[in-house]
Amino acid sequence: TFSYNNIIGIRTPDKGFIKGLISSKSKYPIYKYGGGICMTSSILHQAVKSTDLPILERHNHVANVGYLPRGEDAAITWGVEDYRFYNNLAHPLIIKTHINSGLISISLYEELPTPTIYLGDRELLFIEKPFIEEGISYAELKGIIDNFPLTAEMKEILLITAPNSPITITTPENKHYIPLRVITAFLNYEISWDAEKETIRLTLPAYFPS
Repeated sequence: TFSYNNIIGIRTPDKGFIKGLISSKSKYPIYKYGGGICMTSSILHQAVKSTDLPILERHNHVANVGYLPRGEDAAITWGVEDYRFYNNLAHPLIIKTHINSGLISISLYEELPTPTIYLGDRELLFIEKPFIEEGISYAELKGIIDNFPLTAEMKEILLITAPNSPITITTPENKHYIPLRVITAFLNYEISWDAEKETIRLTLPAYFPS
């Protein structure tokens, strides 16, 4: 269960919080340390409600907020009001926050398993860990070149050359992560996935030395 108050903690000046305007029923403006952080909890709520994650606790401000329609906010008060939701996914969640020119955006990502990749009985080593996204396994280019009988040359496109023929791959944003199944199909490897052990096993073709 995610709890905003548990993650952020008590808002005190020694933690870097400054006084900001809070929502209250008072006729006069009230300023407290951490006033204004409800904008982040409210934006987080927008991200959460776009998913199937169950929301366990949410409160509205006593007055309208200027950055969201009425009823779409998430008020936070230490020890009184919290914003909580439950992660019903199979893996942990990653919350990414981006601030640019005063605009806040929050995105949620499921932290998918990092697969261990074997070529036969040998574990393949990578500097950057392989990852799975939308059911596709990706591995870093350097690790692929080091572990397979390939060479690579990066110009405007990525040219990967095997002993018999070249393959051209355009990588998004020059991140140089390659779908593993593209390489295995290119080299005629057989690939199998063990979901319980979170391992990928590649079978080496008979015409390549082990």
